[in-house]
Amino acid sequence: MKAGIVRYGLIFIISMFSVLVFQQSSAEKNKASLEQKKSKLEEEISLTNRLLEDTRKKKGNIVQELNLLNTLIRQRDLLVAKLKNDMEDIDSEIRVKTFRINESRDKLEQRRKEYAKLIYIAYKNRDANMDLMYLLASESLTQLFARYEYLVQYRANRLSSITEIERLLVIIGEEIVGLEQQRSKVMELEDRIASERDKLIADQARIDRMVKNLNLEEKSLKDDLEKKRREMKEIENLIAKEVKKILEEESKSNNFDKVHAENKLISDKFNENKGRLPWPTEKGVVTCKFGEYDVANRNNLEAINLGIDIATVPGAKARAVFDGVVTRIAGIKGTGRTVIVKHGNYFTVYHNMGKLDVVLNQQVKMKQAIGEIFYDATKGQSILQFSIWNMNKNENPEVWLSN
Repeated sequence: MKAGIVRYGLIFIISMFSVLVFQQSSAEKNKASLEQKKSKLEEEISLTNRLLEDTRKKKGNIVQELNLLNTLIRQRDLLVAKLKNDMEDIDSEIRVKTFRINESRDKLEQRRKEYAKLIYIAYKNRDANMDLMYLLASESLTQLFARYEYLVQYRANRLSSITEIERLLVIIGEEIVGLEQQRSKVMELEDRIASERDKLIADQARIDRMVKNLNLEEKSLKDDLEKKRREMKEIENLIAKEVKKILEEESKSNNFDKVHAENKLISDKFNENKGRLPWPTEKGVVTCKFGEYDVANRNNLEAINLGIDIATVPGAKARAVFDGVVTRIAGIKGTGRTVIVKHGNYFTVYHNMGKLDVVLNQQVKMKQAIGEIFYDATKGQSILQFSIWNMNKNENPEVWLSN
């Protein structure tokens, strides 16, 4: 019975220890992941600033400058939120360290009192012969040994108290140093947050000024909007042709079930990677998101983006987000070329391409270069318009791409 209780007790202790180790490991991994995300966000802010400077050098591209500023504000908002989260974590660590310091001080005070008692006793019995007389006064051999053990233990306690006091003093010293370091980090974060907020205010003020200036360029904005709408319509038409081609191939095939099954298998593999697909550019920032949006922050000018616009550096290449086959390469008047890659019943569209690295009907692998994104030297911008389609239904690419 006792053996069983001991065994279950050991199992319980081991289980609790395993849980604590797992929780600590998970917390450390989560912290490392958050740090990685923050570093990536800071890199994106740096890239956006670089793209913004390049755009400002080319006069007249106010809409793209506005898009980049809006992107920068979103990024700064996220960074401020992450910095606040870091500060809350450090505040929590400060509370823990303060508790530990107070706890160690309480133990130190207790040890000092115990040591003071031992010193007082030692003072009263400072005569060297007192210990010998104490032993010789024993009434029996058993009592003699007991008194001898007491004296040995008494001396050990004195040494132990000294060691414990020294250990607690070291712990308190280390905790205080750690506490000061944490407080220093909080001050740095507070300064960083204040700096980012100042930049946010400055960016927002610049946007407000630009929107006022754009009132004078409404016709130009409407012309650009109409051009964008024509491009979107052209892409829709290209996708419709591809869908029609799939349906015709399946219906004309002597083995309809086999062709249909092959398309479904590839589609299922593509679908399994939802949220894990690589980005179509190695570097870049999203300047126009999926769906409806106000052009240049104007409520009276609305548009729909069939995918996302990714601004990147001159000479950057677009890359395939999944294994597939190039089924169409087309030119749309007034823009770069369009490449469509088929993944079963799914399509990925890479619009505004310059020099291509692929040809029609070529098999491509994930992350394989499609070609160079067209660089508009007049506007100082390289923008990839990327979209994902499930047959003739467009989907939000950011839901599919990895975070």
